[in-house]
Amino acid sequence: MVNRGIRLSLKWLLLATVLAVGAALLAACGGDDDTTTPTDVATTPTDAATPAPASDTPAATLVVTPADIGSFCDLVTPEEADIALGEFITGFPCGTLDGQWQTDSGLYLRLEPGSAEDFETGAEMEGVVGVPVAGIGDEAAWFFGVQAASHHFDSDETVSLGVLSLRQGDVYLRVMLNLPAVDSAAQLEIAKGVAATAVDRLP
Repeated sequence: MVNRGIRLSLKWLLLATVLAVGAALLAACGGDDDTTTPTDVATTPTDAATPAPASDTPAATLVVTPADIGSFCDLVTPEEADIALGEFITGFPCGTLDGQWQTDSGLYLRLEPGSAEDFETGAEMEGVVGVPVAGIGDEAAWFFGVQAASHHFDSDETVSLGVLSLRQGDVYLRVMLNLPAVDSAAQLEIAKGVAATAVDRLP
């Protein structure tokens, strides 16, 4: 019985020794450090800055009109308007919003701010579709036969205009001609000449 008791004691001692050695090995290998609980794991996005997503909306562009440079009279002289209309100018009311050079017979040359919409595909002006024009400004369009109320003095009649709309950089400008006896091709050349003169005087 004594020998059996000794053997049992030796077994328990050996088992305890094995367990102790195993525990020591696990500790040496960092086994005890692998006790991270779910609360130790980051569950929220990192604080590191992330780039903002690219916007699909293009940056706004600044549209400048000749109104920003002062009087439209700075763009065309009465003598140049005389040549364009083929008659002497008897009045030229000009300001910061538009400018007009007119004759006693009702002819006139008018400058006013234009619009980027004039260059869109199928763009119309009072029902008249614009035709692209090369060789003047960064882009240009010609509208012939635009029906509009006359700006001549106190007249309220409707007139048929040739309108050259052009863009030069950020400036949008319209050259309007009331020359009822002149055909479209000739009016376009006159308007291009006036536009070239005006563009050269833009700041």
